[in-house]
Amino acid sequence: MINWDFKDRILYQGEEITQDSRKFEILVEAYLQDRYPLENWKLTKATRDGNRDLESVCQFSGTSMWAEVKYTIHTDENISSRKYDSTLVSSILEKNLIKIFFISNTSMGSNLIGRIKKFYYLSTVEKIAFVDGYTLAYWLKKHSDIEANFFKTPVNYTIPKTPNVHLQCIRVFSKSDSYTIDSVLEDQAVYPLYLSKNYILEGEFTAYGFDNIPLLLYCNSKLLYNEKVPPEITTFSLDISKLEKFFDINKEYTLDLYYILNNKRINCGNYKLRFALTGRLYKNQVKSHILVQDGIKSSYKKIYNIYGPHGSGKSWLLNNIKNDLLKKATTNQKIIYINFSGQMADVADICRLIFTLVFNFYNLSVSATALTRYCHENSVANSFFNHKNIELLIQALQDEDYSTIQKILGGSVFSKTEKIFEAWNGFAYERIYFIDNVNLLNSINYSIFEAILKAFKPMQDVLFVLTGREQITHSYVENIPLEYIDNNEILDSINENISFTINNLYEIVPNKHYLKYPGLLNAFIQEIDNFNSSREIKQYYIDNFHDNALQYVRGDYAFDNVTLLLICIIKEGIPFHILQKIDFDILKKLLIKKYIVHKEGYIYPNFERWNKDIPPKVIEKYDTEVIFHLKNFIEQDPTRRELYQCSLMEYYPKYYNMYFDSIFDCIRTQFKNNKYSKVIFFVRITYKGSWILYG
Repeated sequence: MINWDFKDRILYQGEEITQDSRKFEILVEAYLQDRYPLENWKLTKATRDGNRDLESVCQFSGTSMWAEVKYTIHTDENISSRKYDSTLVSSILEKNLIKIFFISNTSMGSNLIGRIKKFYYLSTVEKIAFVDGYTLAYWLKKHSDIEANFFKTPVNYTIPKTPNVHLQCIRVFSKSDSYTIDSVLEDQAVYPLYLSKNYILEGEFTAYGFDNIPLLLYCNSKLLYNEKVPPEITTFSLDISKLEKFFDINKEYTLDLYYILNNKRINCGNYKLRFALTGRLYKNQVKSHILVQDGIKSSYKKIYNIYGPHGSGKSWLLNNIKNDLLKKATTNQKIIYINFSGQMADVADICRLIFTLVFNFYNLSVSATALTRYCHENSVANSFFNHKNIELLIQALQDEDYSTIQKILGGSVFSKTEKIFEAWNGFAYERIYFIDNVNLLNSINYSIFEAILKAFKPMQDVLFVLTGREQITHSYVENIPLEYIDNNEILDSINENISFTINNLYEIVPNKHYLKYPGLLNAFIQEIDNFNSSREIKQYYIDNFHDNALQYVRGDYAFDNVTLLLICIIKEGIPFHILQKIDFDILKKLLIKKYIVHKEGYIYPNFERWNKDIPPKVIEKYDTEVIFHLKNFIEQDPTRRELYQCSLMEYYPKYYNMYFDSIFDCIRTQFKNNKYSKVIFFVRITYKGSWILYG
């Protein structure tokens, strides 16, 4: 924790400055002028600053750089991940902006850095930089005259005696498995991957005390960084495929991050790569696999809809097809994966899907201006693609304003939907969309998605592979049914994995059993491979397997820990970095079991697995712990405090009167800002809470 004890007054260009936040901006100006002497950094006005506090404009090229500064008295906490949102939105609309500095007097967590990085996948900004309070404190200790001019007492920071490197955060994300940064796996000890060639290792570090000494940073003997390093949060990246010539998918690989100083190796991070096996496919899955694979090779493209009941292995099959295709993917193919979650947020994925269908881009370096220019050059006439709608959609994507996205798409996508597929004649590569869990889409999102399917045209180098519960009766759709596994194949699969032979399946299971589900059969086989008799297997099914299988089929969750209960109570996502502090081991187990999903730094229930039921007795059992954690969430995640307050009101009515005014003010603010989806959400919870309280 750094104490910024500014002088009561400082003079700046003849003006007496008394506000600490403005003093800090002036300090940052001195920092930027010292660190980047060839740039012309100037403070903007204290008010109406255009969402940047400093700006540097090149007189020759007209390009500009911004710095947005945030000052807080709470230097014992990370700066909030949403503090810079207004700057993010403003930067999208700036044509000549090439670099932005995000600066704070406290620390910056991985959640903030990841959120800002994700945002700029929809921007033409070339570089972003992060400067936290420790960076500025280090610089001040190197410039004691500046420190004396600004502060009554020296900043309480000591320069390290020896140079050191600290990892801020580590990410592994896919470069061809997905079209967004949604596939990021953050701050995990083990990263489960499919193919080495499709992944990038990326992270941030700070290095202090190196001064004129070049930093030599390595990952498994591969040089990541070899130059003089500024005392700022610095980004590195590495194509994982370059770590090994050949990867054995049956092995676990270690990622060792270290640096060399005075001919000594100093470790700073250890992670693991575990390559996921595709696993066994059963007869009906193999048949479907061949149908889709042959269709992908054909010049006549279709929509392949793999449909069937819950637990029949649709997602398993889709991922196997996708991963097999990735092994042979060429530069002329782009593979895009979407997994609908049943949330209103699914409309954001549909919007991005439309962007990738209509515009000739794949590297995500795109802005509203670039999209508008493309529309003009290609005479795209659909109302969906006018300049105003593009700007509104991009801003809504960043604001996570799903109601606005629905409204724009709903008013545009039905009018001239055929325009979506007309642009494909000019594209240089084919795109294959793997879209899982279409059945989870709500009615509005499905109607928008369905309009895209209805407009589909073959021979345009685009192909869809979908999974869902029902057939789709549109042109160019091939419906592929996927049923449960029959008893003969179940028996054959079991006999292949044990040391003796079972002649009749009913020797080990009752007439009504749960081995017809591929996922359950795989789990069952893994547990019995060392058993020595049919009686032993039968006893295992009765004593251990049956109840868990029944729970799986019904979609019931056991709720044997408070972490899972909190995730299901909130439903709208809890930040990963907050949950991992409660019980990281439990969180990992829940992710491995697929009870929950990790998306964009938040943890959600897996609505494909869960029936959305929480027994009242569970709420009562964990009431003390749940209330304790929800109150902590209000403090730890203040930008979403109303969400946690609503949860307390919904499940514990005694909090209804306590938080009603806060929620009502939030509803009024969201309504003024046209955030109707949030208004509807809060009104629904408020109404439900009042019904429980008053009957």
